[in-house]
Amino acid sequence: MNPEAEAFYRLVDSFMISQPGWFTEVETPAADVEIAVAEAALGLALPIEYKSFLRRFGGGYFAQINVLTVGEASDWNIVRCNEVVPKDRSFLAVTDDETGAYYGFKYANGVCSPEIYHLDPEVADPPEFVARNFFVYVEEVGLRGVIKPIGRPG
Repeated sequence: MNPEAEAFYRLVDSFMISQPGWFTEVETPAADVEIAVAEAALGLALPIEYKSFLRRFGGGYFAQINVLTVGEASDWNIVRCNEVVPKDRSFLAVTDDETGAYYGFKYANGVCSPEIYHLDPEVADPPEFVARNFFVYVEEVGLRGVIKPIGRPG
């Protein structure tokens, strides 16, 4: 496991101890086959950090965010939930902001970028950069409650 993932998991573990109520509706961790089925259905390769998160935690209500999962029976299935996201935006939602907008990945040529962006489908503006990867997004938005863009790509 890479050092960034190890540090992220230690941080999440500390929040699970200090804020157990934030993790009562987390779904079952994903199996590799479930991830592969979702990637095939989406026609996209998901970023490493998101797949690692799914394998460890699954998805669902996680801290202060709602993470889409690959479980086919889940209400938060990433394939079904993305059916409402405009395809012309080349954007894959992985969480919603509970106002009708989404956080997720831009994609091109069948590959999702690791960076997280915010997209409001009702606004013509391009998705706004939020975090350099899914771990940083979960830490800043999900665990620390930061709701503004937290950096620039680079």
